[in-house]
Amino acid sequence: MKRRLSTDIRQTGNSCLIISSNIILNYFTGISSDELIRCFLKKEDRLFSDYGIDKQLLSHLSPECSFIYFYYSIVKVTNGGIQFSNEFITNSFRDLAVQHGISMERIEVKGKLDTIGETLKTKEAFLSLSYEIANLGWHATPIGYENEYYAVDARSGSYHNFGQNIHDLYSIDDIKDIGDGILFIKS
Repeated sequence: MKRRLSTDIRQTGNSCLIISSNIILNYFTGISSDELIRCFLKKEDRLFSDYGIDKQLLSHLSPECSFIYFYYSIVKVTNGGIQFSNEFITNSFRDLAVQHGISMERIEVKGKLDTIGETLKTKEAFLSLSYEIANLGWHATPIGYENEYYAVDARSGSYHNFGQNIHDLYSIDDIKDIGDGILFIKS
């Protein structure tokens, strides 16, 4: 079974969390990253009016820049009370995932790497992993398995293969810590 995620979807701004999920959702649905971001913005449209965010500015921005503007506006207005976390992304895309026969689950990754690794090997599944890069902060990247584990670097449009041991994912970047993630499994 061929299970290579696309390297054509690129992250050009501070949007790694949604781009990582979009790379995986694109694999399962064929929907472009731009359209997935538009779906996200439409699903969360009420937040514009709830928090008095000027939606008119979006007409001049790319979908990715619209997401970034929306994200930082929400964080600023709520003093960080609302974050577009893995749980928020999962909830926003849940209906779309169900329509395409995909289960999405926010998952604590620490202590579950072996189980996650086995799922990636044996099922049509991917992990959007959040991790902390030393001296740079948090980042998210999709992890898959096809003959070996790999990550997609949406910043450069390349693959990082890291072998047969899921624990070797620490070689992706200068990873200081791993956080939660979203596990996508085709039903």
